[in-house]
Amino acid sequence: MVADSLTCDYVKVIFTLPEDEKLREKIIQKINTTKRNGTVIQTYYDTIIYEIHTTNQLELVPWINSFGRYVKVDKETNPLIYNKLKEHNDELMVKYGLI
Repeated sequence: MVADSLTCDYVKVIFTLPEDEKLREKIIQKINTTKRNGTVIQTYYDTIIYEIHTTNQLELVPWINSFGRYVKVDKETNPLIYNKLKEHNDELMVKYGLI
């Protein structure tokens, strides 16, 4: 069953691809094989945008986190996901004594 976009939240994830061709292909393959229903748009050689409507934004957080420094979520568009990712990152910084 496809979620109705009127009852769902819009999520936009931006991937910045590295220069290394092997790593670039690995990230693209991971996006395409692990994403949920949604739209993948390669806007430039080094940028991919993934858009989805979902009933539970937070279910996407582990998937987004798995791309590390190559992914970005806009604070204005998706504040819930942005804040959850920031919270997780802050916890890791404390855990590993980086702050």
